[in-house]
Amino acid sequence: MKRYKRILVPVDGSELSNDAFEQAVSLAKLINGTVTVLHVIEHIYPGLSDMDGLEMISTSGLIKTETREQVQTFLEKYSTQGEEKGVQTSTLIREGSVAHEIVNISKTFDLVIIGTHGRRMIASLLMGSVAEKVSRHAHCPVMLVRNIGDRDQE
Repeated sequence: MKRYKRILVPVDGSELSNDAFEQAVSLAKLINGTVTVLHVIEHIYPGLSDMDGLEMISTSGLIKTETREQVQTFLEKYSTQGEEKGVQTSTLIREGSVAHEIVNISKTFDLVIIGTHGRRMIASLLMGSVAEKVSRHAHCPVMLVRNIGDRDQE
């Protein structure tokens, strides 16, 4: 049986990605693994900033919605939380299409733990679920973390 030592957790600041991070830290602690927290800076077309979360193909005329400095500050909080719980935690920043970047980097990990509904509903409807794309195309197993409220709607 394969051992899950290197765990990747993509985060977007949503409650669900925070839950995925907590799951990753708990598992890593049990198996003496490591956690890498990933955030992908998306590019959006100018004028669509109120529809944050849309994935767009990177072409000229696109703008960044976040700066690397903002993201690094955001990710350091996760790193600190993981280290406080005794888990080696690192951070990683990528730019581009969220699902594409997660799938690409999954080649170097044993497990991806990702929340299933971190994006706004309209972005999810227009572009498809990032978690769904990752679970179909990742190069390693994927653990999906669902919102507890989702179970009540089944």
